[in-house]
Amino acid sequence: MIKESCILQCLCVAAVVFLLNQAQFARAAITLGQVDDFQAAVSQDWRGAAPSYPLDSGPSGIGDTSLQITATGAPASGNGKLLARHNDSSFNISRWDGDYTSAGVTSIMVDVNNFHTSSITLRTAVLGAGGTYSSNTGIVVPALSGWQNISLPLDDLVPVSGAVCCGSGDPNNNDPNGTLTFSTVNELRILHNTSPGWQGIAIAGNFRLDNVTAAARCDLDGNLLCGLSDINLMFSQGNLVTGLAVTSGSKFDLDNDNDIDNGDIDAWLEKAATHNGYSSAFRRGDTDDLDTIDPPGGRTVDITDFQNFLDGFTGSAVTWEVGNFDGDGDVDITDFSNHFLPGFIFTGGGSYGAAQAIPEPSAALLLGLGTLLGYLGCRRQGTAQ
Repeated sequence: MIKESCILQCLCVAAVVFLLNQAQFARAAITLGQVDDFQAAVSQDWRGAAPSYPLDSGPSGIGDTSLQITATGAPASGNGKLLARHNDSSFNISRWDGDYTSAGVTSIMVDVNNFHTSSITLRTAVLGAGGTYSSNTGIVVPALSGWQNISLPLDDLVPVSGAVCCGSGDPNNNDPNGTLTFSTVNELRILHNTSPGWQGIAIAGNFRLDNVTAAARCDLDGNLLCGLSDINLMFSQGNLVTGLAVTSGSKFDLDNDNDIDNGDIDAWLEKAATHNGYSSAFRRGDTDDLDTIDPPGGRTVDITDFQNFLDGFTGSAVTWEVGNFDGDGDVDITDFSNHFLPGFIFTGGGSYGAAQAIPEPSAALLLGLGTLLGYLGCRRQGTAQ
């Protein structure tokens, strides 16, 4: 009887330990769009080397407070590295913990000011049930940068050596991309390291952070949605066929190559579709489904899209919904032949998405579309002359 009682007590203790261990990875509090602005001149649970909150130090100047981290450069000291971390060891609900996947958070937008005389490379790192992971992409902030708004990716995580409690990545190698950790985040870090890592590089200097925001990489206009307004905002930056150079960390540089071009359009179409719950990217040629989640009949490249394209081809508007699919500031034959037509042929003038049978468009329909477009093109050219 005594033996059975001891066994029961041991099982109860084990169950409590297990539940407490799981609890630290199950505090789903992260919310898309949440912001830490440090206006109360308190930590908001951010920690790091000698944290302080200088008044009037933020990007807006007078009345704007920011978080300052000052590192000593001592390699063996916790205060030697430029690293800001957010966690809560008291088992209370922490607003930066939880399921980032369900919340749709794929980046951290943040204002940063580097006071060091050398450039620093900032990246994110997270701890969760699958271990420790860091973003593969580092964002270079120039020396003596002044305030810059940057996007720190969270959608390219790689396993790194990290916390003593959790090792490097999933111990069974079942979580190579950090999927488990990303849905059970228990600590978020912003750190200086030229390579993916859990710890920052020792450096003597300081940086300031402000307006730390949970964001989706495809949400370019900050309205917490990924749709037409975002792709059109990207188009407004310049000619994306020739491309334009941007600084490291630009929110429009979705493929992380320091320019904005058609590669970023492709990246946005994929990220926006994922954010909106689809298993495949939006297609160029689809003028009317980017703002619709699960449209009736599925996403389509069809005769309605061709009519929308014609409106742009014969009119003055140059946005996505009227046929500007390459971001070059016009709606022309290239948008039709290189972007609309391949999408129309792929879908057979119908829907696209997950695995499905794709009907073939009739030759007569394709010939009719091409003939009509050729005729309108000749008319437009003649009018221009």
